[in-house]
Amino acid sequence: MKWKFVGCVLVLCMVAAGAESCATENDCREDECCLTMRAKEPRGRCVKRGRERAVCSKEESKLFDNGGKFLRVCPCGSGLTCREAKKIQGIIGFERFSLMLFKCHKFNPQEKEKEVVEIEEFQGGKIIEEEIVDE
Repeated sequence: MKWKFVGCVLVLCMVAAGAESCATENDCREDECCLTMRAKEPRGRCVKRGRERAVCSKEESKLFDNGGKFLRVCPCGSGLTCREAKKIQGIIGFERFSLMLFKCHKFNPQEKEKEVVEIEEFQGGKIIEEEIVDE
């Protein structure tokens, strides 16, 4: 069991080491974005853009004041659009919050599709989710 864990850690390290470092989006290939985990991080890493059904960020969410990096999630790859897939609302104590989840989709106006939404609970409150119909 230990060896499987050690093997997984080594594979993850090799994958992480293979990602190119970037200061701006121009340092990455066309099918990649410069991704950072923190808004003020000076360096990011080049990561493949989202495939169909992958979680994505909108092109407009680029951090222009930080070299054009994206925060935590890349936008969609070629031929895909980033659309709203899920709205999450919740209450923590007396505070309400709302989050939107976006996913990559092929653009086809004739196709209507519904996302499956599950109700989740988390410490400090309950998440209330609404189903959004992609149109």
